[in-house]
Amino acid sequence: MSDRFDFELDGAAVSVVADPKSPALAALRDQLGVSGVKAGCSPQGLCGCCTVLVDGKPRLTCTLPVKSLAGKAVRTLASVPDADRRRLADAFCTTHAAQCGYCTPAIVLSASTLLAAGRQATDEEIQRVLAPHTCRCTGYTSIRTALGMATAAGPIPTAPEADHDIVLGRRPYVEDLERPGLLHGAAVLAGGRPVTIDSMELDAAEAAPGVRAVVPLVKAGERVEHGSRLVVAIAADTRTQARNAAAMVTLHTTPAAPLPATALLRASQQVGDVPAAFATAVHHLSLRRSFAVADAVPLEPEAALALVDGDEMLVVYSPTDDAKGLASALQEELGQPVRVRQVPNGGSYGCRVSASVEAAAARLALATGQPVRLGLEHVEGTQNRPRRPAAEVEGELAASATGAVLALRLRIRFDGGSRAYDAERLLAHALDQLAYSVPALDVVAEVWTGPGAPTAPLRGAGAAPVAAVVEGLLDALATATDIDGAVLRGALVRPELQAVFATLRASVPKHPELPSPRFAVARVPGDAGAHVVLQVHGPKAVEVQCNVPEWGQGRDKSLLNALGASTGLPASAFELAWGDSSVLDAGGGGPVAAAARLAGVALTKAGGAAANVGRSFVGRSGQAAPGLAAAAVQLAADGTVLCVDVLAAIGEQDPSAARSVAEGAAAMGLGIALAEEVTEHEGDDEVRFRYLGTLKAKATPRIVGSLLDDPGGEREVAEACTVAVTAAVQCAVTAFDGTARDVPMKSSPAAAGVGIRLRGTSPSSP
Repeated sequence: MSDRFDFELDGAAVSVVADPKSPALAALRDQLGVSGVKAGCSPQGLCGCCTVLVDGKPRLTCTLPVKSLAGKAVRTLASVPDADRRRLADAFCTTHAAQCGYCTPAIVLSASTLLAAGRQATDEEIQRVLAPHTCRCTGYTSIRTALGMATAAGPIPTAPEADHDIVLGRRPYVEDLERPGLLHGAAVLAGGRPVTIDSMELDAAEAAPGVRAVVPLVKAGERVEHGSRLVVAIAADTRTQARNAAAMVTLHTTPAAPLPATALLRASQQVGDVPAAFATAVHHLSLRRSFAVADAVPLEPEAALALVDGDEMLVVYSPTDDAKGLASALQEELGQPVRVRQVPNGGSYGCRVSASVEAAAARLALATGQPVRLGLEHVEGTQNRPRRPAAEVEGELAASATGAVLALRLRIRFDGGSRAYDAERLLAHALDQLAYSVPALDVVAEVWTGPGAPTAPLRGAGAAPVAAVVEGLLDALATATDIDGAVLRGALVRPELQAVFATLRASVPKHPELPSPRFAVARVPGDAGAHVVLQVHGPKAVEVQCNVPEWGQGRDKSLLNALGASTGLPASAFELAWGDSSVLDAGGGGPVAAAARLAGVALTKAGGAAANVGRSFVGRSGQAAPGLAAAAVQLAADGTVLCVDVLAAIGEQDPSAARSVAEGAAAMGLGIALAEEVTEHEGDDEVRFRYLGTLKAKATPRIVGSLLDDPGGEREVAEACTVAVTAAVQCAVTAFDGTARDVPMKSSPAAAGVGIRLRGTSPSSP
């Protein structure tokens, strides 16, 4: 049953026709086109991305029935006075408090209520505004700084209008895209454990109102290894119609035996004579840690838009990190050429590697001959996307009587689940991350496949488990030899990390009444090189594409600065375009500025833009320099985390962006160590938002990000900081009470301090 509801939206009278109990979010986005209000965790009411002001009060529209809007005044960012909106946007840009930007418009809207007081907001007022909101990128430090800046007296540096787009919700994500004749997609997941699909009842869905196509994605008799698999896709005139039809699909399945555990890939590293070193050592130390499987929890749900363009080419719009790689995967699956456009994503952290949603949208577009946008709800997306693999690491350390490290032996096993994406990269990060100079090494790392969800090398996946065990062994050695752990590390750290560690160590205050801070360092390999393509359309009109996506790390500013310096053209001459698989190399994360500079120099040498209209110029850079970071974790007297300090080396990078990225990566490292995990509930994966271990603002301790200028070119920041903090937290929590715990360390006082409660207690979420 549908009713009509009249209310005021940003000062204008509007009406919607909907089921009274349906979410207000659906009416705002689908009927009224309010794309700045984001779906996020919908319909769980936990991330805050869907916030609007209803009669002046912030409300979460994914859980608010549309009937509650009747007769009310609903306000979005469009209703915030222009001066206030610009001031907040400038503050967020200055502090780089918006990275992926998906959560930011809702936070800015809630924060606009602080400006009415006409004074600087207190910490308590800022905390109250942030309480309903989740941010996965920043660790909240830069956001708190931005809100303090916006509400304080005094001028704020003016940011370019284009930079305001991400803060104010004007930059579109896939589910914001519209095309003429657009249909809406929905999907049915297999659900549960391994099964064989015996048959599917599709008649009811095919006959449902508004349905244009029902496309099976598996065949009768096909085995499905995990419930994450999409098995049916549906296109309809509206999102509600598509989802209603999906609920009418009946699957008949037979349970299948789980996949046997099978070794997929193995890599090793041997240096020196390890057996001889252990034979002569005085101290033999060992440590084992298990790391749980976890989800990256991006706030943007999994989504794709597919259409057939005028040249009969299948075009897919996706939040992928790698347009070229996705196009190749889709072409192989669909049996025809595919062009992928790389739309900015609302959080990635390495999880945007699957082609399943894109393939389903593509099949619907081919079946209907119309554009189809398919978006999963957050629970479905969490079930569907690859996860950070579980890991088990066993380490042995040999040392002399004086504490000199003689040898290290590591055995590393990753549980890749039913499919391990990019296992080679996972092992590379595990083997290449060692931050200390050790005379003899024996390291063996393996990836196994078997039961469970697909996995991928999400941020920290390969290096963090290894770093945690190595740092734990060093702490054990420090205790056995009565050597200060920081002194021990200072003597062992690799040359390229010495300045990073020494600088952080000197800056961390010591509190005689508190446990000693615990340190960790990290070195992670840089990603493959960047590819920049300039397409000249006019004397001051140059389109720029880059295979490294902008995920909040400051890519766009790096591109513009390098291009301006190498061509002499103003920033306004360059248009940053979405990546196109027909133009770019496979995705990377390498030195963007270096690639842009090479492209710009090529353009300049050819005579500049005015002389080269219609031509393209290319720049390719080599692999990025390794990421270098150090972290220190200070616990309070009760074992909760008081402060996390993280220091990252950077080269040719924007300091404001790098600092915010470092702090956000530190928050993720804290979450990995204490909270993040996909558990089981009633025989299936628990994928509801509240149980995934995301840290809320009110429970996230103080995180201080610092930078060290380094002449080594652009350096990776996020991965290194996440790894260092994960290891440092593990060391600090273990040292506090001497209890050996696997990761995440949910039973620790530190975990309780960030809001984690074990199942069966209350509350049950962070």
